[in-house]
Amino acid sequence: MFAAVVTAVITLGARRRGRSAARIALTAAIVTVSHPVLDSMTTYGIGCAFLWPFDATRYIAPWRLVPTVPSFASLVTFEAFRIGVGELLLFSPIFVIALWPSQTRFRSAPAPSAVDS
Repeated sequence: MFAAVVTAVITLGARRRGRSAARIALTAAIVTVSHPVLDSMTTYGIGCAFLWPFDATRYIAPWRLVPTVPSFASLVTFEAFRIGVGELLLFSPIFVIALWPSQTRFRSAPAPSAVDS
């Protein structure tokens, strides 16, 4: 439900600014749906409460594919830097898709002439 609401809000904002709403909506949906799934796959994570606020149960995926630092204190270590660079490379295709220039060009409608009246 959260992903649907966030995607709708972002899409409405994109339309108001004259952006490609379909592409932005798809990107927003992918990000908001994949984020909790990836959170459930972290190495030191506590899982994700997918059904919150209706159920506080935290779910942990059987695959621990996303490396994370074990504690807040280890955020300023070389290991944390290595993990950050790895995540940047892992998610770079999403950044490229989201930031790629749109092919559509917006044109204003021609002004009505006196003959059209």
